[in-house]
Amino acid sequence: MLGDERVNIKRGVNRIKKEANLPKDFRPLHGLRHHFATMLASSGKVDLYTLQKLLSHKDPRMTQRYAHIVDEAPRRGANTNAELINELISQPVNKGKNTGKK
Repeated sequence: MLGDERVNIKRGVNRIKKEANLPKDFRPLHGLRHHFATMLASSGKVDLYTLQKLLSHKDPRMTQRYAHIVDEAPRRGANTNAELINELISQPVNKGKNTGKK
């Protein structure tokens, strides 16, 4: 544990940015956080409420700023929901009958 000492990571970060051909104004921690949020949101598998909690945002509007959902994600989500609905509809319906054996 470093206690109250601050560690300057600027030189290492600048070397990584140069090797990765990233723009000089790229902010790595912000950029990685933004990328994380965007990838989860665009996967269609993580809802914005969960993403808000993962990012520790108090206001959901802040999460929406990070979550640039690509056009394909809502389509994937709709297809997944359609598959789930079809699966649920095709299951036999138990109309309150006791099916247990005595």
